[in-house]
Amino acid sequence: FISHSHKDHRLAVALANFIESQTSLKVFVDSMVWKNADELQHKLDDKFSLISTNLYSYKKVLATTSNVNAILSMAIMKIMDRTDVVLLLNTNNSVLAFDSLADKTLSPWLFEEWLFTQNLKRTKHTRKISKTATLETRNMQVAYELPDINNYKKLRIKDIENWIYKCDSKKYSYDKLELLYEMFKPYKEESELLLE
Repeated sequence: FISHSHKDHRLAVALANFIESQTSLKVFVDSMVWKNADELQHKLDDKFSLISTNLYSYKKVLATTSNVNAILSMAIMKIMDRTDVVLLLNTNNSVLAFDSLADKTLSPWLFEEWLFTQNLKRTKHTRKISKTATLETRNMQVAYELPDINNYKKLRIKDIENWIYKCDSKKYSYDKLELLYEMFKPYKEESELLLE
């Protein structure tokens, strides 16, 4: 599962395609499945909330928004719960690194995905993290505090390339995942994988 800012969609898709083409592993990027939630919201509002040209029922818009967010949130949680590795594309678009907002995000979706990591089913390769989320406002934007990413296992693109190169000697997808865990030992340090 690649957690990413919508501004990094092309980078996330490129990374997913690279990993899949080199390892035959399945990589999930949510926007490849259901595109943009805002477009879906707009279509639903046009169908169910429109009163007259460019005038929408506030109450109906709130209802469709709540439903879209709940459905997508539960779908993301179910997919994350079935995944072996969660990667965060750590870019300036996803994690803020200015002023006092370091290790925060403006994306409620990224915030939610990283909160979900705290409640994933515990398996050999998934470790629970804990940090309280806090909200801050800045110019009418909400910044969500991410879990302490300094405790996550950090992988650089070179690390991914090295792992994929070594995957050539592995036949089965399970063995390729085992190689990833063996090389970077994420569960020894009780941490998650983080891609920078």
